[in-house]
Amino acid sequence: MTLKQWFNLDPIENPSVNNQWGALHITVLLICIAACVATYFLRKRSMTLRVTVIRVLAGILLLFELTRRTVGLIQMSLGGADMSFFALLKNDSFWYHILPRPWCAISVWLVIIAAILNKKVTYNIASMNAIICVIIFFAYPSAGFNNEIMQFENVYSISTHALLFISAISMITMGLTEFKYIRTKWYNSAIWELAAILLVFGYAFLQIFVLKIQDNADPLYFMPTGALGYYPANEVQAILGVSNALYLVLYIGFLVFYFNLFFLIQLWVDKARAKKEEIILVTEG
Repeated sequence: MTLKQWFNLDPIENPSVNNQWGALHITVLLICIAACVATYFLRKRSMTLRVTVIRVLAGILLLFELTRRTVGLIQMSLGGADMSFFALLKNDSFWYHILPRPWCAISVWLVIIAAILNKKVTYNIASMNAIICVIIFFAYPSAGFNNEIMQFENVYSISTHALLFISAISMITMGLTEFKYIRTKWYNSAIWELAAILLVFGYAFLQIFVLKIQDNADPLYFMPTGALGYYPANEVQAILGVSNALYLVLYIGFLVFYFNLFFLIQLWVDKARAKKEEIILVTEG
C-alpha cells in the first residue's frame, strides 16, 4: 500500500469487518487506562508539569486535526474542485472537511481550547464532553476498528478517541477541574458549563438545519427516527428499541443526570475530605 493509498488519496478497496472488542480494541483501551493511571500519580506535582501534559496531548490532537483537514482539501483538489477562496466558501465539501462535525470532533477542539486557555471552567467543559464521547466510542465503536486495512482515517479515529480518553480523565485526576455549582459568586458558577453545553447543541442545530453540510447529519444523536422527515434512522434509538417520544425523554434525562454527576461526585468528595480533616483535627487535639 502506497502513502497515497494509506491517506485514501488513491482509493483502494477496504472491506468492512467487525473488530469491536477484538485484540486491537482491547489493547487500545488498556493503554488508555494505563496512561490515566500514570497521570494520576502526577496530581501532586507542579501545576506547570500537569498543564504541560495536557498541552502535549492537545498538541497531538491538533496535529491529527490539521492533518485530516489537509488530506480532505487534497482530496477535493484531486476530485477537480475549484480551490479558489470564494469558490471554497460556497462549497459544502469544504465545510464538511474543515468544521468539526460529530460530538467527538467537537470535544477534540474543546480539549485544545482548554489547553490553550488553562482555566478550570474550560477543563470542566472539555472533560465532560469528551468522556461521554469516549464511553460511547469504546463501548461500541462504529469507526476505526471497522475496516480490514488500517488506513489514516482508521488511525485518526482510534488515536483521537484514545487521546480524548487520556486527556479528559487526566484533567480530573490531576486536579485541573473544579466541578462546583457555585465557585465564588453566581457569575463564577456552573452557569458557564451550562452555557457551553447549550452552545454545543446550538452548533449541532446549526449543522443540521442551516449549514446542511452532511446528509442526515445528527452530530449529537438527538434527532428521533423520521423527525421532521429529516433523519431517517437514529442508531442509538434503534439499539434501545423505543418510540420517538420515549427516546427524547430518555435522552434529555440521561444528559441531565450525566452532566450533574460530575458536580455531585465533586460535592461528595469534598464532604468526605472535610470530614476526614475534621476527624484528624479532633484526634490531634
